[in-house]
Amino acid sequence: MGDEAAFQRAFEAFSPEEQQRVATILQTLRGQQEAVGEEQAADGTAFVSQFEPLPQAIAAVAQGNLTQTVRMDVDGRPLEGEFLRSADIVNTMIQQLSIVDG
Repeated sequence: MGDEAAFQRAFEAFSPEEQQRVATILQTLRGQQEAVGEEQAADGTAFVSQFEPLPQAIAAVAQGNLTQTVRMDVDGRPLEGEFLRSADIVNTMIQQLSIVDG
């Protein structure tokens, strides 16, 4: 609270033109902060959506369903990195179990 009061006193010492420039800069910074927050939230959603198919396929195997595999894309985007590697492992496991179950 003290920082805000000190800022307000300093702000009032500026000329009207300087106050307008400071207000514009603060508004721009707030907009950038919101945009970064939205981008991070979208990244988090994309991260979770890549993970979701793995436990679903594993749960299906645990229930004896060997027909469900992990899709290699999410929302039209191919899996990458560890998600791709994990999907390959799970799909290979399902394929091998299907051969044994035969």
